[in-house]
Amino acid sequence: MELTHFSRRGILGDLLEKYASDGELQFTPPDVLKLPPISQRGNVNEIIGKFGGADQLRTAVNQLHFSMLKSQQPSFSLGLFKGWV
Repeated sequence: MELTHFSRRGILGDLLEKYASDGELQFTPPDVLKLPPISQRGNVNEIIGKFGGADQLRTAVNQLHFSMLKSQQPSFSLGLFKGWV
């Protein structure tokens, strides 16, 4: 695996931590890329470059955000309601 993959994974991990500590308001690129600990991985242009461009970074952040939202929603099984019908 190339070093860039680990850099991207670290940046996404930092974004998760930022989201957990500060909430969704701080989860908006490019502003969030200027805040520690993410900013310690490079300036905004360097971080965008590690993802191959702004569109690729945006896609990765959107996928991460979608995964977080999906994991927060309760999942219901129809089997739970079997006896209620």
